Amino acid sequence: MKYIMNYGGGVNSTAMFFLILKEKLPLDEVIFADTGCEMPETYEVVKKMEAVAKKNDVVFTIVKSPLGNIYDYYYRKRTVPSRIKRDCTFKFKIQPIRNYMRKTYGKQERFVQYLGIALEELTRMRVSDVKYTELRYPLIDHKIDRKGCIKINEENGFQKVEKSGCYFCPFQSKKKWLELM
Repeated sequence: MKYIMNYGGGVNSTAMFFLILKEKLPLDEVIFADTGCEMPETYEVVKKMEAVAKKNDVVFTIVKSPLGNIYDYYYRKRTVPSRIKRDCTFKFKIQPIRNYMRKTYGKQERFVQYLGIALEELTRMRVSDVKYTELRYPLIDHKIDRKGCIKINEENGFQKVEKSGCYFCPFQSKKKWLELM
């Protein structure tokens, strides 16, 4: 059994990594799926987190989709991501991580994947749709909400961690769209 942490470079997954280290949960590798279009501040946090992983002897891997970066993908399709019709999470996050795990560890290996979903996001929890992976939610197990995640990050020297996501993600707040403009 291999223990993999999906890392997004945002508030929740950053706090989850510190929680895993603190609680000494089993962890073989942290994997960040780079869409090629994350916010610049996300890439800064990822770089800092790589250093933390190295200091703690945790393998930190960055994977990318064979489809290229997400902006070019949508441009080639002559479409834009929307809240209703989107395939970005699966094609640019989930699938590249799964492909990497199977290629690196073999098709016989089983996995536990840690996902950084905070307490107020319980509805996002799910059971894995593949037999070789069990999903676990350390933040929910420890009853940590977003405010708790921010506190954990600050306690570990990560004062400026933003919500991760592509710069053109349809799930951004109105405030973020205005900042981008």
